[in-house]
Amino acid sequence: MHQGPSHRGENRSVPEAADRLIRLHHALDRTRAPAASFFLERALALTHLGETDLALRDLDLARSIDPEDPTLLALRCKLAADRPPTAEDRVAARELITHPTASAALRHHALPCLDPADLPKVATHLHPTCLRVIVLKRPEDEITLQGSDADDHLDLLRAPGSAKVDCVDLVVARRAGQDRSLTLGVRGQSQRIEVPALPAPQPAPVLGTGDPAWLWIVMPLHDGGDALAAALSSVLAELKTHPAARLILVDDGSHRPETAARLKDCMARAPGQVQLLRNEVGSGFTAAVNLGLSAIGPGPVLLLNSDVWLPAGTLARLRAHLDDPEIGTVTPLSNSAGSFSLLGPGVLAAMPAPALCDRLAAAAARLNPGLAIDVPCGNGFALLISEACLRAVAPLSTVYESGYYEDVDLCLRASRLGWRHVAAADCFVGHVGSVTYGAQKRALVARNRRRLHQRFPDHAATYARFTALDPLAEARHRLLAALAPDWVPHPQPEPARAEGVRQIRLPDVAGGPVLLPSLTPLPRVLETARFARLRPVPATALVAAGLAIDPDHSLHLTQAPDGHAILLTDTASRATLAALPLGPFSAAASRAFEAQVLAHHGSQKGKTRSDAVST
Repeated sequence: MHQGPSHRGENRSVPEAADRLIRLHHALDRTRAPAASFFLERALALTHLGETDLALRDLDLARSIDPEDPTLLALRCKLAADRPPTAEDRVAARELITHPTASAALRHHALPCLDPADLPKVATHLHPTCLRVIVLKRPEDEITLQGSDADDHLDLLRAPGSAKVDCVDLVVARRAGQDRSLTLGVRGQSQRIEVPALPAPQPAPVLGTGDPAWLWIVMPLHDGGDALAAALSSVLAELKTHPAARLILVDDGSHRPETAARLKDCMARAPGQVQLLRNEVGSGFTAAVNLGLSAIGPGPVLLLNSDVWLPAGTLARLRAHLDDPEIGTVTPLSNSAGSFSLLGPGVLAAMPAPALCDRLAAAAARLNPGLAIDVPCGNGFALLISEACLRAVAPLSTVYESGYYEDVDLCLRASRLGWRHVAAADCFVGHVGSVTYGAQKRALVARNRRRLHQRFPDHAATYARFTALDPLAEARHRLLAALAPDWVPHPQPEPARAEGVRQIRLPDVAGGPVLLPSLTPLPRVLETARFARLRPVPATALVAAGLAIDPDHSLHLTQAPDGHAILLTDTASRATLAALPLGPFSAAASRAFEAQVLAHHGSQKGKTRSDAVST
C-alpha cells in the first residue's frame, strides 16, 4: 500500500490530482482500452500525489505503447531532478535530447540527467529541408564548423544551475541538386558531416479519368492468405448484384504464388468488373490506394481492406447514405474498426464467422434502417467517399507511414471544406484486423498519431468529446442484443498490461474528493450529478491498468431492490445509512444526500479498511 508524504494536505494540487485520478479510472472503466495518454495523465496525477515509483511505472507502460513520445521522456527526466539519475534516467535523457521532434522546452529536462563523462556526443537527423546536427558537450568545450554558409544556423541549449552539459543544435540547409560536406570539430576531434541534396520534386498523384461506375471499390493487398480469399469471395458476390460496380485490386508486392492464383481467379469470375494493378515492390498502403485512385472514373469510391467480410446488400445500403449531398464519407459498423467497433470506441473484438457477420448485417438493416450518425471522421477499413468529396481532397496524404491515419487526415481535410462523415448504423462489415500489437506497430501508430495532431490540433479534443458522448451506443447495443447468446464478443487483449496490481490510498485532505464505489450499475442521474466532493463510480473502476485505488472507507452505493432509490450502505456493518430517490432529481436533494455521505465518511476517518477495495 502506497501512502504519500505527511505534508500532502498542505499542497493545494493534491485534491485536484486525486480528483483527476478518480476520473481517469472511471473513464477507463468505460472503454477498457488504455492509450499512452491515459498512463501519462495518471503518471502526472501520481506525481502530484507524491507517488514517484507508481508514476515511473505508468511512464514505462506509456512508453510500451508509444516509445517515441518526447513528453514521456521529459517527465521521467523531470522526476529525476530531486535524486541522483539512474541508468534508466540517463537512457531516457539521451533519447530526449536527440529526439527529432521534441521542443526545446522538453529537451531542457534532459540536460541535468546526462553524464558529462560520456561527452562529447554527436547525432544527426535528416529533415525534408535540412540536416539537424546535435552536439552534446561540456560548457568549456569549443566547437568548430567548416563549410557552413549563411543559410545554416546554430541554437544553444544550456541547463540551468550547475548542470555540466550543453547541447548545440546545428541546422544545416539542404541544397537542390547539390550534396554538401561539412567538418565538425569538438574538443580537438574532427568529424565529417554529409548533407544530401534535396530530392527532385515528384508529380502529385491524380484521380483517374476513366468511364463512370455505379461504385468503385479500391482494395490494396499484400498476400493475405485465407483472409484475402474470404474478402474476395464476399466482394465478388456483391459485384454480381451490381453489374455497374467496379473492383480495382492493387497488389502491393505480393510474393506468394497462391495470391497470384486468387487474383487471376477473381478476374475470371467477374470479367469486365475487376482490374488488377501491381507494384512489383511493396510501396505501402498509401501509395497502393493512390495508385488505385489513379485508375478510377466518375462515381463514388469505397476503400476496402483485404481482410474484411462484406455481407450481401451492404453496398446498396452504404451508397444510399450518399443521397444526402452534405455527406462526404460513410463507414459501417464492425467488430474491429476503431470508433465503429461494436464493443465501443477503440474496443476491438475478433471477427465472427462469415455466417454471423451476415446475421449482424441483417440485424443492422432491420433494427437501424437508414440510420446515419455523425462522427468526427471515417475509418479506412471500409470507407465510402462521395465523388465530389474525393475530387476535392484526394489523394491520400503521404506524410504518414504504412497505413495508419491517412484515412483520418483525408476526412479532416474534407471537414474543413464542409463535408460530414457518418456511421452507417444499418451496415455491418466484418474485419479481421490486427490480432496482436507488436512494439514496432505501436511505435508506428503513435508516430502517425502525433503527425495527425500536429496537422489538426483540435482533433484530439473533438474525438475525446465523441467517445465521451458515444452516440453510436444505442445502435451498437441493438445489434449485440439481437445476436446474443449466439455471439458474445470479448475485447481483444490490451496492448499494455501492468504486471501485478499496486495499490494507492487516496489522501485525506480538506476539500478533497470522496470516492464512492457503486456495487450495482451507476444510474445516469448520478453520472451527471454535480456533487461538490462526492465522486460516485462503479466499483470496477477502483482497479484499472495495474493500479487499485483504496477509498479508505467502507461506504458503498447500491440500487434499492425496487429500483426507485440509490442506497448508501456500510459493507462492514451491512447497514443502510441513507437513500437518494431516483425520481425527480433536484439540486437540494443531491446536496442533502452529499451531506449525509460526508457525515458518515467523517465518522470513519483514520480507520484502515481491509475491505475497501473490491473488484
